[in-house]
Amino acid sequence: MTSEMFSPRGDYTDEATSSTTSRHLEHVERAFHRMVESSRRRLNIRALRAKRETKDVLKHSGTALAKATSAMHNLVQTRAFQYFYMACIFDVALMSFLATVKPSEFRGEDFITAARRLRNEYSSTAKTRHVRYVNDTFVKYAREFAREATSGGAVRVDDVIAAVELELGDVNAVSDGTFIDARWGIENARANARECLCGYGRARARIDVMGGVADYSGATVAQLSAANSTRVMITVRDDRDEEQSSRLHSSSFRVVSTSESGVDVFEGAFEKVFHVKTFEAAKTRAAFEQGASHDRWAAYVAGTISELFRAIVSDDDAAMVALGRWIRELGARGRALDVFVSSDVPRGKGVASSAALEVATARAMVDLMLRNSIVARDNARFIAHCAMLPLYCHSAENNVVGAPCGFMDQYACFWGQPGRFLALNCDLAKTSALDRAVEPFRHVTLPHGLRIYAIDSGVRHSNSGGSDYAHVRCGTFMGRKMLFNEIEARLVEDLACELSLCGTIDVDGWDNGSPGSPESWSRHIDEEMTGELFLARFIRHDDEPYTEVRRSPDVKYALRSTVHHALHENARVKAFLNIIDSWLVDENGDALHRARALGDLMFASHESYNSIKLGSTETDAIVAIVHDVDPQRNHLFGAKITGDGCGGAVCVLASDTPEAQAAIERVRELFATKTGITDKPRVLHAAKATLAR
Repeated sequence: MTSEMFSPRGDYTDEATSSTTSRHLEHVERAFHRMVESSRRRLNIRALRAKRETKDVLKHSGTALAKATSAMHNLVQTRAFQYFYMACIFDVALMSFLATVKPSEFRGEDFITAARRLRNEYSSTAKTRHVRYVNDTFVKYAREFAREATSGGAVRVDDVIAAVELELGDVNAVSDGTFIDARWGIENARANARECLCGYGRARARIDVMGGVADYSGATVAQLSAANSTRVMITVRDDRDEEQSSRLHSSSFRVVSTSESGVDVFEGAFEKVFHVKTFEAAKTRAAFEQGASHDRWAAYVAGTISELFRAIVSDDDAAMVALGRWIRELGARGRALDVFVSSDVPRGKGVASSAALEVATARAMVDLMLRNSIVARDNARFIAHCAMLPLYCHSAENNVVGAPCGFMDQYACFWGQPGRFLALNCDLAKTSALDRAVEPFRHVTLPHGLRIYAIDSGVRHSNSGGSDYAHVRCGTFMGRKMLFNEIEARLVEDLACELSLCGTIDVDGWDNGSPGSPESWSRHIDEEMTGELFLARFIRHDDEPYTEVRRSPDVKYALRSTVHHALHENARVKAFLNIIDSWLVDENGDALHRARALGDLMFASHESYNSIKLGSTETDAIVAIVHDVDPQRNHLFGAKITGDGCGGAVCVLASDTPEAQAAIERVRELFATKTGITDKPRVLHAAKATLAR
């Protein structure tokens, strides 16, 4: 457990780098050799170096220029393609304008102009399939140059960063993800240019294969890590060392988020966002509720930090005293806590974008504490708090953001492993103990030959307080309250309000009866009820403050169907996992029969979502098309809506074959035609085991 929590490097490294490098190294290396040599001849680089490589250049242009101009000679021997390209393109670009520009007048814009000219020159003659790669690589090394340039000299950090940011506008249109990657590097450059404490964290999104909204009822769920992820860097620095510190009168809190939709920035005074002594959730929640609506996205980050800090400062264990003191000192004048977020996880698509952000933030803060020896790695009490990070993240979403979600997403993003299902028991009583000995989950390997896809319906879902999800959750707890009252009355026993629905009754008792009710327990629960009548009979529904029963006589809640969904979904997930377990034990069985059985459970889950009004026209269309494209179910075995429903993505269970990939492409084409959208829907992929941390 501790090795995963204390290995943040494995959580934010780019797995694609090494494979891309090995695949393209030889071809691109030769191409750039030719490009550089051609440019050198035209620019007479040797003469320029004789003229410009002087102490004057080094003095005014800084050590970054010296490193850039000599990088090719020093680093080509390592065959590190990244540095080789940086050296080639920068060597030529720098020399081309150093011949005419005084070193003391060097500006980042000049560098970008020269480098862009060479890049465009190469792109116009290169084969089409290499143009995107050249653009991607250009920005990666513009990022590296920005980092190097922050080391000192007359090269102003802001000049270089502004120039690189300017360039990103063009490149972003060429290559998805390049903008995100480059912004991440730029923020690293800013951080590395200053004396500050840094921490890094990463969390993958998740694909909800089975379980979904039954998590808050204590059901078992099956989640799979997605290939998309969120990265977070947190820095803590002393603002009094900054050039503009005179205008800062108190500690500051800033969040910069870069995603496919652009860049968002939140800035505020530390003491206005956090309670600097207790870090209570109410203070942070009020700060965002009373602030501008366009800043509320940052509540996920601030809430996670607040809940982690609150848990630590309220822990009176002797081993946590020093750490608690350090946390409280963050509110001192002149300190700055900055959070930089980079994510390719789509928002509102049912793949836990908010949970990935929360978990990555929590990991980054833990990494900062460990990396800078603020707390010892062998501190057993701190390790216990680290194991509770998913619940702290869940508390942030419930108590600060105000979203009444279960904790399935946070656990899946924290404990998920590529290529393996996270089978999680969502009974809160089994997960909330700080000193628990056994974790309430296990990892189950995805059987060989299967693959999971998630197809975006294009409909953005929401799990905020006024959503259909919140209404369904409220109805589920109302039905649970009525059921518990019936059980207590008939069995003459008291049921604690903390007991989960799925932990109290199984699906057989619900459908067929058990002691106390020879017939089905479901017959004792009203099909629906107004909030006014329910409160008159039961006073409360035991889900306060996460959902609220509205007293309006016009608002009705479904009770029986929502309880029915939770209990049956719990049974379906267990059956799903049992099939996989038997598959892994006996791999020589009928794989197609087992895959179709898994698919049957997924189709049933989808229909159950619709029965509680958490479906959507678009997700229904995708599921229907999946069935129509492969009616014999030889390659596409099952499909269902994911997450909180009402849109988002559709999970598809398929064979890991070219035929299945072709079928998925056909599904995308037919969905685009049916809905009239211009582009085919996006496909999100589960992370493969080869990408394991």
